[in-house]
Amino acid sequence: MGSHEIAHEALIHRYGRNIYALVLNLIGGDRDKAFELAAVSLSEAAGAGCSPADADAFVTAAAARAVVKGRAVQAVPVLDDPGLVTRSPEDKAALRLIKQILFSLPFGTRALLLLRDQMHLPYKNIGTILGVTETDARMQTTQARAEFRKKMKELLEYG
Repeated sequence: MGSHEIAHEALIHRYGRNIYALVLNLIGGDRDKAFELAAVSLSEAAGAGCSPADADAFVTAAAARAVVKGRAVQAVPVLDDPGLVTRSPEDKAALRLIKQILFSLPFGTRALLLLRDQMHLPYKNIGTILGVTETDARMQTTQARAEFRKKMKELLEYG
């Protein structure tokens, strides 16, 4: 195995969990499908000619592929997460509410929120992933957050 492959393997190891979480939150609770899509996205990003020295470009390429692949999958939200076992009842309730609202949003809105607020990607990278300018990515993310807040307020007020 050459140094290029070893470096890509290190990137996959470093960012694999993030890409998996992105896909899982885009498509719902199908962990097997999320794992499959994340693995393919990471593999394609490694094979796309991204320099292993440019982790930012690699993550952007993997996330872009994950979003495209996630869009093609029918979301099946699962609000119960085995990872919540150690959380307090209040935390579990809050996280279930967030997931419920997230899955009530259109795919593109959900993708914007996850790319920015879960993966902490810069707007420039989000724009690259979604094929829009950095300014548009920033405006669309602001709109997505407003839509999320509106849905949360409605759910909390009216159940």
